[in-house]
Amino acid sequence: MEQFIIGNIVITYDGREITFSDNGHQNFRFYLKPDALADLMDYFNSLIKTYTQKRNAFRIPLNNSFGLSVLLRYGDKSCSVKPLNLSLTGILIEFEGDDVYGMAKGDIVELSIELGDKSENMAGKIVRCNHPQYGIFFPETIVDGEVQAPEFLLNITSNLEKRWLRERISE
Repeated sequence: MEQFIIGNIVITYDGREITFSDNGHQNFRFYLKPDALADLMDYFNSLIKTYTQKRNAFRIPLNNSFGLSVLLRYGDKSCSVKPLNLSLTGILIEFEGDDVYGMAKGDIVELSIELGDKSENMAGKIVRCNHPQYGIFFPETIVDGEVQAPEFLLNITSNLEKRWLRERISE
């Protein structure tokens, strides 16, 4: 059985059928002739290679927020959001209610990121919308094609990565 993950979509292929699953919540199956399925799986495999190369930095999973809090401002509205992962170049957030403000891919938002007694504001560009989750890229972290994150973000990601590793080791 082959399995690919593209964003939050899990694609499973058992040789006869393809199942699409959105974070394990909903399944969608479809059937094609076996040779067409194989071609489609080859296509998905090519997407994976392209998709994984887009990442500029390691994403720290925040199953436990480790004390990281994020306030999102969009226009004249603001609300706290749940951070799902963070990297030197972006963050994946989730709204925990009906606080979504009609944001769309390409929109610019302001984020206040806080860990302990340290806080910083960062501008972000929405690069992925999958309600209630939004992927936000920090444009200021890429300079001349290289990752050059601000000191604050370097410190936070280093701190969170250590906490994440400690949690994994203790499992």
